[in-house]
Amino acid sequence: MSYYSSLSRSATAAGTVIIQGFHPKIITSGCSGYLRQEFRELEILDDITRLKYDKQLPDGIDGNLCHTVIHKYQLWKGLHHVPAQTDEALKWSTNDPMELVPTINNAQILDKGKNKTKDKNVSNVATSFVTAKGSIPVSLKRKQTDNDTALSSTHKKSKTMCASPIGLIWDSNDYSCAYDSLLVILYNLWKDNNETWSILFESMNENLKLLSHGFLGIDNEVMTFEHVRDHWRTVLHNKNPKQYPTGPVGINVAQLAVELFKTHTAVTSSQLVCTTCEYTQRPLDDRLGYTVCADDTVTGSISTMQWIDKLSHKTSRMCPQCQSAMTYIVSYKEVPPLIILEYPFKNITTSHRLEFKTDSGIKTLKL
Repeated sequence: MSYYSSLSRSATAAGTVIIQGFHPKIITSGCSGYLRQEFRELEILDDITRLKYDKQLPDGIDGNLCHTVIHKYQLWKGLHHVPAQTDEALKWSTNDPMELVPTINNAQILDKGKNKTKDKNVSNVATSFVTAKGSIPVSLKRKQTDNDTALSSTHKKSKTMCASPIGLIWDSNDYSCAYDSLLVILYNLWKDNNETWSILFESMNENLKLLSHGFLGIDNEVMTFEHVRDHWRTVLHNKNPKQYPTGPVGINVAQLAVELFKTHTAVTSSQLVCTTCEYTQRPLDDRLGYTVCADDTVTGSISTMQWIDKLSHKTSRMCPQCQSAMTYIVSYKEVPPLIILEYPFKNITTSHRLEFKTDSGIKTLKL
């Protein structure tokens, strides 16, 4: 949308100058699934508005949330009914359905002190978790209403409604080991401070945004942990069936972590340095993200703290001043919120803390 907003300020292509590099895939690969899903929902809401104005809408099609109204409309018209005015590119069918997860009405929370139930409207937190085919799910609507207060108090409600799950039920038909091991850790991390981690995950990438909404659904008891895992797995499989296969096949958990924590912006920088004469070149953006895998350049008996503190590797580039081999030094631009480390078959000792020096002191990441 930011590309669209910027380009809409220009009158002609000839009069437009792009002064910074950008990824053409964002504006050349078609409408993303989650955006198409939202447009589809708007088509139905538009038809509902028209029918209500023309006094042709049954009285029972109403509700406090858009998804509640859309679900009742689908029950009336049929799941595959497409309003007549819908653009051809947005139309859905049995092969490409538009589905919504049904809402749960009037979830009750037991007030033990007064021995009575109170309606907390938890069920009104509806979620569009099932999306247009082969896509990334639509986010929860961010405009907050009285019925959305559960979003801001999930941490308190989760203690009353459900305990932290012990783990995931392993899928013996489609081996889920890598997904299970990663998601259980990630969910319990998110649950410790769900508001902070939700903001972080949603700003990082679509994978984490999807899982953050799924974790919220788990806490509000509108979906299971297995549903969250299987849906995310389906999204990855649709994008790359070979890399994320189904069936009794295992995958590399580090590979999965790299995919999960992809960043749209560079979080690290690299700098060519000569350790002989101390000649340095200016820092450039580096591709290293929040998942760091030890390669052949990591040798010796060291700790993970020492490894991360000196991320570097030799190059074939020669120093222009003394002709010595130069070294790439990689560093994080800001202290990362988390780091995933993989170091199989390495003589590396696991540090329980990673320390990063900042202008305001030392920030510590705990294992």
